[in-house]
Amino acid sequence: MNKTFTKILVLILIAVTSFTACTKDTQAITVANLVGTYVLVSQTEKVTGHPEIDVTTEYHDPCELDDQTILRSDFSATLVDAGTKCSTVDSWTVNWSLDGNVLIIDGVEYNIKSLSQSTLVLEELGAQNNIVITTTYTYRRY
Repeated sequence: MNKTFTKILVLILIAVTSFTACTKDTQAITVANLVGTYVLVSQTEKVTGHPEIDVTTEYHDPCELDDQTILRSDFSATLVDAGTKCSTVDSWTVNWSLDGNVLIIDGVEYNIKSLSQSTLVLEELGAQNNIVITTTYTYRRY
């Protein structure tokens, strides 16, 4: 009986440890939690009836993949041409806002798919001739 009890106890400990190890660091979607500095990691597109594809290098030059997007608490958003310079313009600033789970940057709406301490995932929907294009942007947070 002692061996059975020990086995059950070990299994319970493994289950509890596994469950807590998988806890995600998701955050509530609030202005305070969105404020921060982000760098684009990937961009994918999904067209109705087709598989999702990675279009990061098709739409972004290597010098753009180290640029920073900074969301500030005063609702200004600044794009900084950090690292390898793409142009002579170092940065530009626009406004941003939050409406529920929709992040609006310079008038463009992005659905927030997920927000964590390390990652922000945005989704932009577009339609043309009854074809829906879903673009997903994944940002690393600093």
